[in-house]
Amino acid sequence: MNKFEILKEWYYKEEERKEALNNNINIQIGILSIIVAGIYFLSTKYNFDTEKCIKCFYIGILIISSVSWIISIIFLMFAYHAYQYAYFSNPYFIDDEYKKIKPYYDQYKEQLEAKGITIDILLQDSIENQIKQSIAINVNLNDRKSGYIYKSKLCLFISIISLFISSLFYIFNFINNPKDEVQIVKIINSMAKDDFLPPPPPNNPPRLVREGHVPKVDPGTITKTPTPTPPKPTPNKK
Repeated sequence: MNKFEILKEWYYKEEERKEALNNNINIQIGILSIIVAGIYFLSTKYNFDTEKCIKCFYIGILIISSVSWIISIIFLMFAYHAYQYAYFSNPYFIDDEYKKIKPYYDQYKEQLEAKGITIDILLQDSIENQIKQSIAINVNLNDRKSGYIYKSKLCLFISIISLFISSLFYIFNFINNPKDEVQIVKIINSMAKDDFLPPPPPNNPPRLVREGHVPKVDPGTITKTPTPTPPKPTPNKK
């Protein structure tokens, strides 16, 4: 394998490395989204009616997880910054290089041929120089991006460990001190039992009489008018 093939392979390897780093950033963004949801859940569902030292320790772990999460986001922003990678200038750059080298070759043709240098060799050297410049720029940018991603992963790891410890405290707290979230609705009668007044008994239904029909009188229903009893005479006192 000659020098040109090595440079070309290196150039494409840096392109693949750039794509792998960008995919790594996208994966970390997804993990960070899950972590922030976990931090929110543990901070809102925890029953803080516990011992002060345990509560302070729990809050401290959540703060560590939150701060690590924020720092990880910042490093990802640096890693995702708009880097200017180097590429070939345009699809016709070989023709442009040829047109630029041709006057030089015609002017010094005899000296170049004496050294065994042809225009194709000059063109290949020019392309190799452009590839070298692109590789140097891309390697530097990929190294910087990789460094920021590594720092972001480190903070992400700290955030995950802190969140895991917080979840253990939450499980212990949930078992021993469940947070009462059930709303109990009681229906209270507006009237007290002592003041309760039952309704009066229902009235007797009315008697129904068909027209043109003489109703029979039930002797048992006829009530006699009682005879008034005369008052007893009062004896005179002597």
